[in-house]
Amino acid sequence: MAGYFNYSKEIRGLTGKEYNLLDTKDPNSLKLYATNDAAYVDPDDPGHTIPDTYEQITGIQGGDPRTPIIGVPPMSGFLQNFARDLNISKTDVARLKHIMNAFKPTDLPVTYELAKNFALFDGWYASVPGPTTPNRLYIHTATSNGVYETTSDASPFEQRSIYDNLDEKNITWKNYYSIFPELLFAKSLQTKSGYSKMKKLEVFFADAKAGTLPQYSVVNPTFAGWPCFDSEPNDEHPPYSVANGEPFIKTIYEALRASPQWNSSLFIITWDEHGGFYDNVPPPSNVPPPDNVTAPIFNFDRLGIRVPTLLISPWIKKGIIVHDPPKKGSYFEHTSILATLKKIFGLPKFLTRRDAWAGTFEYLWDKVESPRTDTPTTLPNAPTSTNKSRKHRRSRVKARDTSALEACMQVKALVDQYLQ
Repeated sequence: MAGYFNYSKEIRGLTGKEYNLLDTKDPNSLKLYATNDAAYVDPDDPGHTIPDTYEQITGIQGGDPRTPIIGVPPMSGFLQNFARDLNISKTDVARLKHIMNAFKPTDLPVTYELAKNFALFDGWYASVPGPTTPNRLYIHTATSNGVYETTSDASPFEQRSIYDNLDEKNITWKNYYSIFPELLFAKSLQTKSGYSKMKKLEVFFADAKAGTLPQYSVVNPTFAGWPCFDSEPNDEHPPYSVANGEPFIKTIYEALRASPQWNSSLFIITWDEHGGFYDNVPPPSNVPPPDNVTAPIFNFDRLGIRVPTLLISPWIKKGIIVHDPPKKGSYFEHTSILATLKKIFGLPKFLTRRDAWAGTFEYLWDKVESPRTDTPTTLPNAPTSTNKSRKHRRSRVKARDTSALEACMQVKALVDQYLQ
């Protein structure tokens, strides 16, 4: 996503000299370099399960993800995994190149403008070297409670969440949603009080305009993979257009920028996981597992691949690049949000060992003496995708107890019953 952002020499991005081999054991096999030729729509959904990511990081096909990674891994297995996982011929070079492609800054004018004007983390990692569901659980609960894959199961999660801690301290919060709120899956929030804090996206815009946003907000895009909702996804997940995400980000920022609450706001943009695409920076190993719950294939003791994360506020110095936290031995990852919330709101306790360990970022808004007045009021026009979104060549959603459509209908029924 941000590999070719070039407004600062401090960014640990791509140079075009990085490459992968089609066969990590054969130095004479096809070699493809990182490029900035990414298309808005990628018809493939590259593998990003935990085994896929282990191969991408280490270059080892069929390795055990529970095996400790010794030394600095080569980040050499993306192309090999992509070709084998999706059965792509070695002669189909045009398609194989997709895995090594990144975007030009001009492709992402909204995100690029925000990065230039505020803070970009180039050392923020996914909490799990795997797919969407476990990483999103970490964002809210600092653990996945053993969940390691994305499935079509709509069962609620039972572990304590940051919202339980916020409620305990009477800190206000809402989950604004496009098609459904992801906090609908939190069992402790499946109450009249919990449902009352889940609001449609138009309520966000009304609250921002009125200056009545809560102390903590979660804003959900239109998610891919939920077939019973008749909406074009804008979460930027393949095979849907990344261009769909740019206007979504633009409208959220501009509503917040025009709000009476702007001078006391902090807007965080992050992505849950790397999507299987190439990166050149190895993720940290030997991190604290959040709890004593393991999975059949993983011990939750290693972070995932980097994801771009932006910190946006009039209290953030313009154009700052954030590498690692000042707390030695820790890193920025999704539970850094939870650890920072604990600090700024004085919450009673950490959720798990992971958010107790994660780096926090509250120190970044001490770098300016007063709210900046030079922040943009509007952002560049968002791009229009020239490619229509297409069906997956291969679905990444695995049915466990119900089909994806049945799970979607369960979620839609909850929305219709409790949130209308």
